[in-house]
Amino acid sequence: GGESTVMSHREISGELITTALPTGISAVVTNLTAIIDMWTIIGCISYFGCSVKTPIGITDDEVPNFIYGSFAGIALTVFNLVPSVTNMLGKGILPCITEAWAANDKESLKNQTLQALLTAAIISVPAAFGLGILSPEILHFLFSKQSEEADLCINSLRYLMPGMVCLCVSFPLFSMLQAIGKASAPLKIMLLGTIVKLIGNLLLIPSMCADGAAISTSVCYIVILAVSLAVYIKSAGICLNIAPFISVLYAGILCGAGAYLASDICGRYRINNFFAIVSAVISGGIIYLLSLYLLSVQKHRQKMKKQAAI
Repeated sequence: GGESTVMSHREISGELITTALPTGISAVVTNLTAIIDMWTIIGCISYFGCSVKTPIGITDDEVPNFIYGSFAGIALTVFNLVPSVTNMLGKGILPCITEAWAANDKESLKNQTLQALLTAAIISVPAAFGLGILSPEILHFLFSKQSEEADLCINSLRYLMPGMVCLCVSFPLFSMLQAIGKASAPLKIMLLGTIVKLIGNLLLIPSMCADGAAISTSVCYIVILAVSLAVYIKSAGICLNIAPFISVLYAGILCGAGAYLASDICGRYRINNFFAIVSAVISGGIIYLLSLYLLSVQKHRQKMKKQAAI
């Protein structure tokens, strides 16, 4: 009698195709944005030119490749550092979401979802503010032998930061969509984001060069996050409280302000670049953690007052 529940080879193959194939193609689609950047940055700058000042010795024919190489090799390399960490969150939350979904436990599903997205936000938001504010110092420290290329990427890195936060939060969302039976959704959403990226590049690069590609990348990942969140909430049948995310954003702003002040003080006293970065990171980190703690304490007090009133 037990064998009646065993799936046939055809059913197993169908499950693998519907689940594994979209996941595999999604990885390919992710790399499409890099191909789009290469094609559009080099192509648009070759055709329209670029107002960005390039180093002495770079001929007009070499400018498109120089700008693309700087953007891809420096700005995008730093951009991908934080998402590579939060990507692991998506894999870790998959069993919990699957279990809650299978048991039709909406409360557990809501809590697990909020925890995963909030963790990604808590990691990515201060990193984005820090990298954005300290981009000159960080790029010149990491790429000290490529100072001219680093100068070209300062604003580009700043424009990439909103997209970095959205990408970090999207990773666990993709895993959660797969967990609730929407394995093909991430592929469709990423294809939509890729189209947005292509249109943005074609519109912005002629006037803004690599900075335009950075802005279109952020817009692309903002669209991906918004659509992913809408699809997941509708499919899962849950509502999420946005208050914790507002608290994280507020703490992130204070973190950025602290890092900026520390960096400014170090600059006035001409302190070594490395120690200036360390001082700014420590100052911003302490303010961020303290802000999160105070906000959580305040929230807890408000909750206790409501319970006492009841």
